[in-house]
Amino acid sequence: MAGLYSTELLTTRAVQVIEGHAAAHVDGGTPLFLYLPYQAVHWPLEAPQTYVDAYAGKTGGNHARQMVCAMAKVLDDGVGNVTAALKRVGMWDRTVVVFSSDNGGPTNGNEGTWSSNFPLRGGKNTVWEGGTRVVGAVRGPGIPAGSITYEKHHATDWLPTLVSMAAGKPWTQFIPQNEPPYLAGDGVDNWPMLRAGGAVGTSARNWLLYETHPVGQTGRTHGDAFVLGDLKVIRTAQVCP
Repeated sequence: MAGLYSTELLTTRAVQVIEGHAAAHVDGGTPLFLYLPYQAVHWPLEAPQTYVDAYAGKTGGNHARQMVCAMAKVLDDGVGNVTAALKRVGMWDRTVVVFSSDNGGPTNGNEGTWSSNFPLRGGKNTVWEGGTRVVGAVRGPGIPAGSITYEKHHATDWLPTLVSMAAGKPWTQFIPQNEPPYLAGDGVDNWPMLRAGGAVGTSARNWLLYETHPVGQTGRTHGDAFVLGDLKVIRTAQVCP
């Protein structure tokens, strides 16, 4: 939609979904799954003027960094508005909220700005940990408050983890009969790990796949590789805390 900023648009729609769900299910017995894929913070460096003005003269006068700050603030306000809506309609205490990035910060100076993933090496578009290892926050019933974990968890693990959490039974029971056979790379159920507060050794995952290419493809190879079926699998080292 022309003239609208996507972060604010997605926030508005998310709040509408939450409020509409609560109004339609006043007994609170019908679950809600809401996937909110914010595009921020990402190029192009744009933000509503009020946010841009708030950071004018900041960051030592670096305009690109001011724009990044403005974009991050819009995102922060959006998350705050969504959580406020959950609290307002009485859903907060029975909702699991997952907040996570999709990759590490870029380090290549696009549009005159960059990120630091120190002490991790590399950034976005690399398979070093600076590009593939990100922070995340999870809160909700059944998860010990204030716990911090360095256990392994992959993006593909969210499906089985959240299905297991919501259903209270193994997620594999919900795989449609016509689905292709379950493979290890399809994700693992890490709900037990979250319930344990991320205690050492509680993750169901002991390996991470960073990248794959069809056999014979050249031009993009990172590190040593081995062949598994018809895929070239990039060998990955253990992730260290």
